[in-house]
Amino acid sequence: MQRDLKEKTSRLQAEKENADAKFESKRKQVKELETRLQKEQAKFDTQTMELRMKQQNLQEQWELRERTLEDTNRNLREAYQNMHDSIQQDQASYELKLQQAENTKNELESKLQDEINKYDKEAALWEGKN
Repeated sequence: MQRDLKEKTSRLQAEKENADAKFESKRKQVKELETRLQKEQAKFDTQTMELRMKQQNLQEQWELRERTLEDTNRNLREAYQNMHDSIQQDQASYELKLQQAENTKNELESKLQDEINKYDKEAALWEGKN
């Protein structure tokens, strides 16, 4: 009986040592996993921060370009409107000048016709006298 007890104790001691060794091995594995997880988390956090900074930078660039495009668009619309107004004013001015030139031409043609008629009358009178 004592022998059985010693064997049992010896066997339990061996199982305990085996269990302790397995426990220690698993504890080391868990510690290594925790360390690796911490490194991965730190890497992930760094990448996340970098991506957020890049996103912020891109957002700022986008907003700047958008404002620039809006300003350019507004300036182009104003320039277009100014040119359009100027063309309308020039067209009205040219139409007025054209009408004045047409009136002057008609007056001159009328005066010319009057002078031709006078000349023809005088020429007829001179021929009648001769």
